[in-house]
Amino acid sequence: MTQQAIGWNLQTAPIPMVRRRTRHHKILLDLLKELRIQAGLRQVDLAERLNVPQSRISKLELGERRIDVFELEEICDALGVSLVDCVRELEKRLYPNRHETNG
Repeated sequence: MTQQAIGWNLQTAPIPMVRRRTRHHKILLDLLKELRIQAGLRQVDLAERLNVPQSRISKLELGERRIDVFELEEICDALGVSLVDCVRELEKRLYPNRHETNG
């Protein structure tokens, strides 16, 4: 399928999805690492709670592997944070202008 066939114009095309996903992914990973540290856990501690090898946590935090929403929920649970609270915080970090108050 060509760009014209899907209605894309090179001059007005939005930020490429891959680059945006990469930026968003980095923000999520930074948040998860921050939550792990706030919980007073080392990578190995979190890995033990999740019953996975420590290398899995390391690869996650380095951005070498991605997770799905169900795995995110398990990580949040192991960190003592609700999935909803995690996603709310993620949204604030991804879109800070949406959360500014006028006044």
